[in-house]
Amino acid sequence: MNIKNMTVGSLLQTLKKNLIWIILIIFIAQMSVWIYQNYIHNNEYQAETSLLINVEQKDNNLYTQEGVRNSIQLITTYSSVLKSSKIMDLVSGEGEIGGKSSKTLANRLTISSDQNSLVFHIAYTDQNQKQAERVSQSYVKVVEKEIPRLFKGSTVIILEKPSVHLVTQGLSMNLIAFFVSILLSAIFIMLVTFMDKTIKTQEQIMNLKITYLGDVPVMKE
Repeated sequence: MNIKNMTVGSLLQTLKKNLIWIILIIFIAQMSVWIYQNYIHNNEYQAETSLLINVEQKDNNLYTQEGVRNSIQLITTYSSVLKSSKIMDLVSGEGEIGGKSSKTLANRLTISSDQNSLVFHIAYTDQNQKQAERVSQSYVKVVEKEIPRLFKGSTVIILEKPSVHLVTQGLSMNLIAFFVSILLSAIFIMLVTFMDKTIKTQEQIMNLKITYLGDVPVMKE
């Protein structure tokens, strides 16, 4: 079929004829995701905790506008220190960690903070659930000790103790697989329609330079 003769009607007709193949493509895509998640992909666990760094201000100025502004200016500094090699070396030296290097620990650690806030959210990701919990607990212990030493007048308040949960990506992967299968199905339908050499319209007959005599209607019994 010529591209010029490809119409919505012809595409829909091809779709109806090959509906089973479309369903099969979508099914295979979803099954591939399921096999990957259950037999190939390694589960990842994330230990999350939240802490507040409280900064003591001179002259009891903690809750004044100037005191709050000074504390906010320290957010970037604290973020850098919380993931610094000094802190991570101490965490790596903890007996429960299992000999993981400080660089490896730092790569798996994510630190974020609320806007204009000294509340920090710490997340550590590992393929071993118990290891993720142990690292997170050791990290909290080190931070509670070292931050007051590095910043005089600072204290660390643990707002949320480390909690571990499974990192799931199933829904996003299934959605991606679904949209990819729909795209492949659309390409398949267009190719089948384009390669179809069946003569279906008067225009196709005229393009072959064959005299058109008329239509033979379907007779119902």
